[in-house]
Amino acid sequence: MSFFRKRGGSSREYYRQPQQQEPPPPSRERNQYAAAIAAEVGNRDEKWDIYYHSFLLHTCRHSQCYWYRNTWWFPEPGRNIHTLSMFSASRYPPIEDVKYYDMHLPNGTRLENVMFRYIGPDTPELGWLGDYVGYNLNLVTFDMKPI
Repeated sequence: MSFFRKRGGSSREYYRQPQQQEPPPPSRERNQYAAAIAAEVGNRDEKWDIYYHSFLLHTCRHSQCYWYRNTWWFPEPGRNIHTLSMFSASRYPPIEDVKYYDMHLPNGTRLENVMFRYIGPDTPELGWLGDYVGYNLNLVTFDMKPI
């Protein structure tokens, strides 16, 4: 079961402005995909909140996120500092330049590979990924609403 929390002041208190960084290199395919998503949702800069049940994991705007290798990557600055302690490095080695993290719930349950971070080679093309994380959206509630 997943729960949605009504948007309000409490979710905004965890939002921090991201550090200024170079945007990822543009490409025609990425721009077409972003335009298709924007047309579908109607507002390209909507606020995204990522929950696991009642735990807020991340808050950011759509324009701060990036689509890469069939995954939405979320900027590091939007992570909720109150749920960071719930994550620990996975016992499995990195897979294809991606390091996985397990999530520990208060009842003692451990969910494997919920969060992941790009740790691949630092090339100019992919260097921007160092400040981005992702979540396994099969395990979390993904609630999007335009602001």
